[in-house]
This record gives sequence, structure tokens and C-alpha cells, in this order.
Amino acid sequence: MLKLTILMTLLFSPIISFAQINCMAVQTLGNASREYLIEEVNQEVEQTSYRISRKLYFKIKNIQNLNFYGCKIKIDLNFYLKKPSRTLNGVAQVIAKVDEFNGRKVCFKNPKVSTMDIINRGRLLESFYKFIANIVLPPKTCFHI
Repeated sequence: MLKLTILMTLLFSPIISFAQINCMAVQTLGNASREYLIEEVNQEVEQTSYRISRKLYFKIKNIQNLNFYGCKIKIDLNFYLKKPSRTLNGVAQVIAKVDEFNGRKVCFKNPKVSTMDIINRGRLLESFYKFIANIVLPPKTCFHI
């Protein structure tokens, strides 16, 4: 019943610009509907890729978890780096500002990879790919929910 109430509130709430967002409402509604949001966002980002170079792609497999902290969101995601000779798997944590949050879409701006863990790779390589990922991530991303 609580999920239905939250979803109905999100569906019929007006579109809000960043300046008008109530950060505590975003945190409460976002965290209460976390499972639903993860499912919906996973459908959109599944296999989303960002070209790093001619032969290297950063591909998002899925969202593991997301948490709202006021008007900020922390997203844990599984990814892989696709090279012609091999694939490197890993987990990254992305932090972004919530720019818009309503029943139709959620938008994030200025996403930044805060941590990156590539399985069986050293910190130097992880730092390099974290730097590159922060360059290729778009400055604003919206997901329809």
C-alpha cells in the first residue's frame, strides 16, 4: 500500500525544477521507491556504453543499488570495460545531483565516478579508468520511470 501511495504521488506531482526541489521529499520518496527505481533504471541503462577510445568502451551492465541523500544520489553499478582483446569487469560508485524528480522521470546532473573497483586490477589502472569515465559520462542524464 505504501509503494502504491508513493508511486501515485510521484505520478501526479508536478514537474519540479532543481531550484524548487524539496530535498527531504526527494530523499524520502526516492529511498522508499528504491527497488522500483532500480528496476526501471536498469531497463534503460542495460548495456549502455560510452566510447572512451577507438577500441575501448565503458559499458554499464546494471545498477546494484541507489540511495538518495537529500538532493544527491549515490549509485552503485556493475560495468565492464570492453577492449578487443579482453573484458575487464568491475563495480563503480557514481554520485550525482538530482535535477528533476517526478512521476515521469528522474534527472541527474554532474555525475562523477567516486570509486571504481576493477576485478583483479591495480589501483593505478582503476584511477586511470575512473578519470576517463568522469570525462565520458554525460553532464545530464534523465531516466523515464
